Amino acid sequence: MNILPIEIPKPSKFVKHTIVDEIANEVNKIYRVQMNHSAGYIVDVEKFIDVYLKMNIIWEEIDEPTNRVCFAKLSYDESEYTITLNENHRLLFESKSELLRSCLSHEIGHYALKHFEHLFSNSSQGNLFGNEENSPNYLHDSSWQQLGVTYEVIAELKNKLAKTALLNEKDRKLISTLEDRLELKWMYLQAEQFSSCFLIPKAKLFDFLNDGLDLTNWQSLYSLRDIFGVSISMMVVRLEKLELIKVCGKQIQLFKTLKQSNFWA
Repeated sequence: MNILPIEIPKPSKFVKHTIVDEIANEVNKIYRVQMNHSAGYIVDVEKFIDVYLKMNIIWEEIDEPTNRVCFAKLSYDESEYTITLNENHRLLFESKSELLRSCLSHEIGHYALKHFEHLFSNSSQGNLFGNEENSPNYLHDSSWQQLGVTYEVIAELKNKLAKTALLNEKDRKLISTLEDRLELKWMYLQAEQFSSCFLIPKAKLFDFLNDGLDLTNWQSLYSLRDIFGVSISMMVVRLEKLELIKVCGKQIQLFKTLKQSNFWA
């Protein structure tokens, strides 16, 4: 169930990032109205999740493979959503509030874009990851980008596939998927796009750009980072995806050397 009063396209890898941007911008507007947050730019993501979306946020240890990081996961069971934050990284979250906002916004993205509808409608995928019928699926915000299954399930599946992989191209592809990531890549990328657009909506960002902010100055970018409460990397990626700047090493160039006024005139 999705309570957001906006039209959402059917979940698909073909949903363009510009559409995700528009959806995130609308969700940000809903947040500001419902949370009575007309002033300021930093989104109170936890309050929005709790008060409006009415999701549970809990802390639990989440197992992680070697050299991988899993910050959070989203689960759905009996019409109820729960975001689990990894207890192993609580100190990191407490010291970096922008990381917490980013992770929580990523999970809101999975919810807003109805990614679970795609997962539940794909029975073969449920079987692939060893989930019993009607059991919850998980989406992780992590470098591993996986669905929430145990390593034992993954190892068992890989062993079974290995026996037939030499003769079966489909099984070879499945093994490759398990070696890389288990969360569908397009879902991960869409949720990441949603997160940055929700935390840095164009309308709010252009408040500063229309005032002639110099985007070729790193100090300006760090100032925007602090104003929106995000990481500098998220701010840079957001501006680059909007085709406002291009970062080459330590140098910042206006995109295609066009004048700033051309971008939002």
